[in-house]
Amino acid sequence: MDLDQKTLVIFAHWMEEKATWVATCSELPEFITQAETVEALCSKLKRMIPEFLKAAGICVQENIYLEVMAQRFLMAPPVSEPVSLPN
Repeated sequence: MDLDQKTLVIFAHWMEEKATWVATCSELPEFITQAETVEALCSKLKRMIPEFLKAAGICVQENIYLEVMAQRFLMAPPVSEPVSLPN
């Protein structure tokens, strides 16, 4: 099997309860990995994606581009007095 699309979109989301980033890819439904930082996750993805594709019998003749979309929801405290925001 060949992979026609040379850019894979990786979705990473922060799991607060595990203090880790979890990454999945809709083009590779069985792929999942995690790391403590986005930087560590990106490094891990560059190693793991080619290994995963090879194990799955997927051939890619050119570089594989990874678009990592990281999402984390944060909550800021309420503001009891008006403040001036910098421009």
